[in-house]
Amino acid sequence: MAEDSLITVRELKVSFQTDEGVIKAVDNVSFDIKPGETLGVVGESGCGKSVTSLTIMNMLPKPAGKIDNGSIIFSTSNGDSIDITKLDPRSREMRSLRGSEISMIFQEPMSSLTPVYTIGRQIVESLLMEEEMTKEIAREKALEMLELVGIVPAEQRFREYPHQFSGGMRQRAMIAMALCRSPRLLIADEPTTALDVTIEAQILDLLKDMKDRLKMALMIITHDLGVIGEMADRVVVMYMGKIVERASCVDIFYRAAHPYTKGLLQSIPVIGRKERLHTIKGSVPGQFELPEGCLFHPRCPKAFDKCLAQEPPEFRVGEDHGAKCWLYEKVGEMR
Repeated sequence: MAEDSLITVRELKVSFQTDEGVIKAVDNVSFDIKPGETLGVVGESGCGKSVTSLTIMNMLPKPAGKIDNGSIIFSTSNGDSIDITKLDPRSREMRSLRGSEISMIFQEPMSSLTPVYTIGRQIVESLLMEEEMTKEIAREKALEMLELVGIVPAEQRFREYPHQFSGGMRQRAMIAMALCRSPRLLIADEPTTALDVTIEAQILDLLKDMKDRLKMALMIITHDLGVIGEMADRVVVMYMGKIVERASCVDIFYRAAHPYTKGLLQSIPVIGRKERLHTIKGSVPGQFELPEGCLFHPRCPKAFDKCLAQEPPEFRVGEDHGAKCWLYEKVGEMR
């Protein structure tokens, strides 16, 4: 395990068995998250962001989903180092990790909340997973969490159902449920999807505030580089199940190295800019039509012969900054 890391993911490979064949959803992914740090994971839809987070939570859909290789070492609050890939998803040890050590906010709050139970009951059930917790204490804690995330009056909203909440309030309820047991790592998977910009800003401010209050680490998954710039300390950029660039947030925005990262940044609308918005040419290839060499080369404006023949390793292009691109073979060194 990397020194001082809360979680260390190494050479993770995840595949899904389908009727058409095997899909490599995550391919040789490695990263670390330190205590109190925010890691941003960015990339187009289908690049493996959500599958990586579900694997960390040990919630891959079975039997289709399978971890083919790698390790996920988590440092618990009592000082133990546990490899999550070795745990049964239904084991007592894994269930005790979820919620109390690692928690997750899912993409769609309406589909993540049970429509036939009140918001309060769902938060209480999360709290009752702690063996020493009584229903009375759990109710008081749930009311406290609702107030903490700005759902007021808490007593009234505690008894209401998800359909009585707006989209932003449902997301706040999901945050309350995820944080009610004070996890050390929170995974937020597209936490602002389908929210308008005003509510999005409120949710991001709430996440930053709760992160500071609980002194937890945050892994935020998004395709929105604006969210990354607002929230992240470090960033990994994913494409077709692989990490193609990793760097500090500042380096990603001001010293981006990989052509894919540069394309994403150039696609951000800028107020006052009159020229046509940049787009990355082509489209993501199908899983059963993967090109040889660098997976991005059919869409890359900088591609040359070697890109078509060999997959690039990760080259060091700056301090704690790596990119998988043959353009840096001479100026960088392999990490």
